[in-house]
Amino acid sequence: MLITKLDSNWFFELLEPGNLDAAIPAVEARAERGLATPEGAQLVRETTIPAVLKGKFKASVPGDVHRDLMANGVIQDSHLGLNEFRTQWIGRSKWRYSCEFEVSHLADFNQLVFHGIDTVAKVFLNRHELFFANDMHLRYEVDVTGALKLGANVLEVEFESQEDWAEQKQNLRGKLPNAYSDPTNQIRKMACNYGWDWGPTLVTVGLWKDVELHQFSNKFSEVRALPGFEDETACLSIDLSVVGIEQELLAIVILDGKEISRETFIRSIKRDLRVAGLQAWWPRGYGNQKLYDLQIKLCSLSGDELDSRQMKVGFRKVEIHSAPDEIGTSFEIRVNDTRIWVRGANWIPAHTSITEVTRELYEARIADAVAANMNLLRVWGGGIFESKVFYETCDREGILVWQDCLFACAAYPEDEETKALVSQEIYQASERLSHHPSLAVWNGSNENIWGYFDWGWQEALAGRAWGEGLYLDVIPGVLRKVDPTRPYQPSSPYSQTMDIHPNDPNHGSAHLWEPWNRQDYTNYLTSVPRFATEYGYQSPASYSTIVRAIGEDELWEDSPGMRAHQKAMDGKLKLRRAVDIRFHEPKDFDEWHFLTQLEQARALTTAVSHLRAHHDVCSGSVIWQLNDCWPVSSWAVVDSEGQRKPAWHAVRKSYQDVFVAFTGDFHDCAIVIVNDSMQDLDVDQMLYAWNFAGTKSGLRRINGKVRSGSFLRFELAGDLKAFSPKDNYLSFDVMDQTYTKFFEVDKDLNYLAPSFSVNIRKEQQRVQIEIKAETLLRDLCLFPDRIDSRASISDNFFTVVPGTSKQVTVETKHPELFSLEAVEQIIRTANDQAK
Repeated sequence: MLITKLDSNWFFELLEPGNLDAAIPAVEARAERGLATPEGAQLVRETTIPAVLKGKFKASVPGDVHRDLMANGVIQDSHLGLNEFRTQWIGRSKWRYSCEFEVSHLADFNQLVFHGIDTVAKVFLNRHELFFANDMHLRYEVDVTGALKLGANVLEVEFESQEDWAEQKQNLRGKLPNAYSDPTNQIRKMACNYGWDWGPTLVTVGLWKDVELHQFSNKFSEVRALPGFEDETACLSIDLSVVGIEQELLAIVILDGKEISRETFIRSIKRDLRVAGLQAWWPRGYGNQKLYDLQIKLCSLSGDELDSRQMKVGFRKVEIHSAPDEIGTSFEIRVNDTRIWVRGANWIPAHTSITEVTRELYEARIADAVAANMNLLRVWGGGIFESKVFYETCDREGILVWQDCLFACAAYPEDEETKALVSQEIYQASERLSHHPSLAVWNGSNENIWGYFDWGWQEALAGRAWGEGLYLDVIPGVLRKVDPTRPYQPSSPYSQTMDIHPNDPNHGSAHLWEPWNRQDYTNYLTSVPRFATEYGYQSPASYSTIVRAIGEDELWEDSPGMRAHQKAMDGKLKLRRAVDIRFHEPKDFDEWHFLTQLEQARALTTAVSHLRAHHDVCSGSVIWQLNDCWPVSSWAVVDSEGQRKPAWHAVRKSYQDVFVAFTGDFHDCAIVIVNDSMQDLDVDQMLYAWNFAGTKSGLRRINGKVRSGSFLRFELAGDLKAFSPKDNYLSFDVMDQTYTKFFEVDKDLNYLAPSFSVNIRKEQQRVQIEIKAETLLRDLCLFPDRIDSRASISDNFFTVVPGTSKQVTVETKHPELFSLEAVEQIIRTANDQAK
């Protein structure tokens, strides 16, 4: 088979300008939900289509029109300032992409393959209309043998106005409930393209994956490899189909360099193979991530190779154990019959333009997850089925993947067109992803069943379909046929039956959003979910990221730039609520920025500690969220420039194999030691009580054996009788980690102002910083990106007790910038506001 990649000589042009009159009310509706600001709405009113848009411009494939317009100097970066609002006409315009390519020969079969079209478009070859595309998540393969010719050929893709098309669909089908104002549920497109509470509204258009010409006599049309592991034996289900000349063919399966199957067939073949002597694949922290090379060849009977697929596979058994118990309904992910205590995060698309997400960016963000001691990433349903690089990296690193199907926060139509598209999406996605051992869970939707129960949908629907049939029938029906090896959940959250409220914490999976939305993060302590698949707390992006995005002139809490890069409803007020509970009024932007980032770190520490302290009841923590797609105040622990916030360091510490949690308050305090390592742990350490003057006293010796995969709890209330909660705190050391417990909010504690000394030692591309504490340094954070925007730090968000020191390493290409005076200026502590 000959594959010609059509990735050059592409051009784009504006076919029809966008309807700006329609863009204005759309932005005003977004403003009502926090996705736009008054300044942004005014910019949309003032927008005109750039006059320069005449004729053709060079285009990139894969790519999208926003990046192509930027590359040609027509628009500025939509991530910066208020530029998002200057580009709202793009998704309402019609565009044409075209290229000319040469063909030197015609084969028995000639096929154009579009791996991804975003989204609604007609495709023409030499002026012959080939097909109509209306699903971003599908691969399109079309036979062009009659239309293709020797010599020059012209391929054209004419894109409809994506926003107008979705609105027209809504007018035809009727409006369905949606957490957002745009009809994201009427078009099979990445939902967050239309804006989310952490992302801008940048409705893209383009060929976002490869375009290829395939020429062949026979080729694989489907290769599905399903690995498993049973009774110490590797299991491999192979399902193959071919397209081309109908004739007898040969399928050869080679695993780890050894041929394990050779059979003849005509159109399709399915075989279940078992191979002894292979190792199991495990998630990180539970064993090795053993991967094997798998090659599947399609040959003629004479031995000529016609097509071939290569992949790496790992063999494991994965299931969700869910059963009624005295509390409710358990929820555990088990791999190879072992309960995995999940320490994970949610993953969103890593850039607003998907083609900007390079291999290096995927690997860097997954490295952030690995370094934070995570073992699972949940690919959220408002995005995409990710690139193969994402899953390959998770395979290699031992990161389990919880894969949402692509539905989020809305009611969806169940007409025949939608059901057919969804069936194809799941069929194609399962074929592409089925061989990855990291893929552990299929999940039908994000919050949609919860929405039906709680968000006023039932009255608005008045008996109309809302997506239930997709999540309970269509999707699992496809998966039962093509991928029965993995567990399936209809939604997250879900209580394992439609007869129980989907977000009941005593049953199945739960989302914990009240602490952020309406309460305080101490309210994480009021319930113990069986498995938490979403919860989180916001903070602004890192200082250097904000400066790059909006400039130094807008560095105040309520500037137009800051508000434009805060998409959560009442996000500014919710950030302030946590600060006001614990601290005095911030004196400036710098203090506000530090305190909001500090509160995010504390919130996640509080929640994770609580969940892990109830190790036997809860079996998983999946924070919202790991990453960002643009510079924004959000729940991410790593911002869009790759800067790890203090919250990332908080999660890294809270997700360690061995972890200590203080639970309760002054009257019912306990210490819980959790051991999720593979080894038993002997503990024999002193618990200390400190006063703020720097005097410590031994309070109690904590000793015992903590079995692997278990925990020990020690009640402390009886030890605190002589304790003053405003003047004292606790500290406990395990495995070189200091854990502390305070009993009052910061402004009610009798802190001393922080006193410390700093020593620095500069090396090639790094700076060693040692901080010696003369008083308590609570929740100390350093911000090296204020000196070098690309600098990173080895540890952050830690407490140093008096008389001890802490050393950290800053990686930087400019160590000469890190003078002693500069370093002292980037250190912040929670007791900076001491009276």
